[in-house]
Amino acid sequence: MTLIIYEEGKITKKNLEEAKKWYKKSFESGYDEAGNYLNRIEKNSEGGCFITTATCLSLNKTDECYELMMFRKFRDEWLLHQVDGINLIKEYYTVAPIIVKHINECHNSKEIYFKIMKEYLYPCLHFIEKSEWDKCKKLYIEMVNDLNNLYGGALKY
Repeated sequence: MTLIIYEEGKITKKNLEEAKKWYKKSFESGYDEAGNYLNRIEKNSEGGCFITTATCLSLNKTDECYELMMFRKFRDEWLLHQVDGINLIKEYYTVAPIIVKHINECHNSKEIYFKIMKEYLYPCLHFIEKSEWDKCKKLYIEMVNDLNNLYGGALKY
């Protein structure tokens, strides 16, 4: 894939911001696999990971922990195939890094992430485990909207 040249620095100088720009553009144009590349860069970039990952990492869980694996499976095997799934994921890729950045700037970020896990992510995980996909989706959207109102600014999810 030619998009990876900026991420890995092949043929040109390594430039993660440029890589993110092209992955995002490709994802928005319908190349779903580019979302996985974008997620990987965001997760590994300084200050730029998504809400569930940031929450798990703040609680000393690994990137391969049960919770993250289940949420990724939910996204890739169910949400992505819903009528509004791709648009929700695209919007999430826009708002989530901003939310995480602002939470990380708070002096009590660990407490905020603990509260996110307790109030939103564990209940969502419970819904996933019971195959109650729509309930998980609804609560996750609620979480993103609530966090966006508190930490994200004017963007609406």
